[in-house]
Amino acid sequence: MITALSIFAARSAKMVLATTIVGGLIGFALFHLHEPRWTARMLVKLGQITTFAESGVAVRPIESQMTAVDQINQPAYRFNVLKNLGLPAPDGGNADATLIFDSLRAAPGRGTDLLAVQVNAHSPELAAKALTASFALIEREHQKMYNDVVERMKKELADTNAKLTVAEQEYAKAYDSLKVSQGRDGPAVRDLFTTNIAATVSRQVIDLQRRKTQLEDSLEPIRTYSTRIMDAPYVPATPSSPGRTVYVGLGALAGLIFGIALFVLTRIRG
Repeated sequence: MITALSIFAARSAKMVLATTIVGGLIGFALFHLHEPRWTARMLVKLGQITTFAESGVAVRPIESQMTAVDQINQPAYRFNVLKNLGLPAPDGGNADATLIFDSLRAAPGRGTDLLAVQVNAHSPELAAKALTASFALIEREHQKMYNDVVERMKKELADTNAKLTVAEQEYAKAYDSLKVSQGRDGPAVRDLFTTNIAATVSRQVIDLQRRKTQLEDSLEPIRTYSTRIMDAPYVPATPSSPGRTVYVGLGALAGLIFGIALFVLTRIRG
């Protein structure tokens, strides 16, 4: 009786061991059949516009964080990324196009002006290119917005400089006239009129100088800038898809479970 049980247990152990080994071999084979994937990530800093108003300094992004995230996650945007990469539509049977289209995603970064963008591809080079193409699309659109705002600010600065030059000339004339009139006896009414003109022009000069300073500060690169890459596309050296150890381990585990189930079933039938 004991001998029979020992033989049965030994056979069952061999069966479980055999199914475990077979499962590991199947996992090893599947590892070589699957195509590895790499995940690329980058961090984008949204551009901002700085303006000065009566209430103080106003800083606004070229585009809000959530709007930019929604835009990148739209199918049309991902279609354009594929187009820039020279890849066909994702439903055309091209594995690279399908993987990039399905995996390209943007999410809010830790800061309110940061975007975290990532994509999967079948090679590290293609993953990095996909992120570069994705950034080029949003950067081109934001650059247009930035250029429009900066051009308006530069035009206003040029107009302000021209007005300031005229105002300073008028103030100099009024001041010279006031000095001349004070050096000789003349009508008090004319002196008062000249004084009022000088005071008015002086206030204009001060206001224009302040506006000029505000515009120059707004145009400083640290205050007003376009969207840019904060962290360049990074692709780890190893693929993000499961490695050989994982495939073999999962295969062996599946074989072990199958072997135990087969052993239990045999025991019940016996």
